[in-house]
Amino acid sequence: MREAVGDNIDIMVDCHARPSPAMGLKFGKALDPYGLYFFEEPCWPECVEGLAKINAALTTPVATGERVTNLEAFRELFDARACEICQLDLTHCGGFTAARRIAALADAHRIALAPHNPQGPVSTAASLEFGFSQPGYIICETVHNDVPWRRDVVEEGFTIEPKGRIVRPNTRPGLGITINEKAVKKHPFQQETVQRVFYKDGSVGDW
Repeated sequence: MREAVGDNIDIMVDCHARPSPAMGLKFGKALDPYGLYFFEEPCWPECVEGLAKINAALTTPVATGERVTNLEAFRELFDARACEICQLDLTHCGGFTAARRIAALADAHRIALAPHNPQGPVSTAASLEFGFSQPGYIICETVHNDVPWRRDVVEEGFTIEPKGRIVRPNTRPGLGITINEKAVKKHPFQQETVQRVFYKDGSVGDW
């Protein structure tokens, strides 16, 4: 992939917290020569010691935090230097108020912010507004083509270029979005297939 896109395109690899710390370190060392923007969730965030060892052993910045829900857990991660990039999620960690406290703690540790956000337009607008207000903000995860009718249900206050870069931040009041409730009603909620896997012993895995 690096050979295909060259050195001017940022590449990020997400292990989705599946490996053990030992395997996460093995993956990280194999990827280290390729100049990744960051290496995401090489093991479970509860494995703080493992994350710290991986982060210390690599030149690639380790990113984590999407599964972390409280300030104390983030403090533990930061104190151990278990990451270089904090991926707090506004919908998981307690909204703006809690996120501001986490971001201040990250800034004190000189840890960058890359908000986790695979959600809808309200969460996206909130995550972008929050990110732009923080000194350590570097990038935000967003989804813009999740459904073909997305532009029918929301008018967004920011402008996106075809490659996905936000070329003009929101200049409207609040989150800068307008929800078309009539259009929303045309697309009633439908339960997605539950993403889970069962192992042979009957235990549930993270899919």
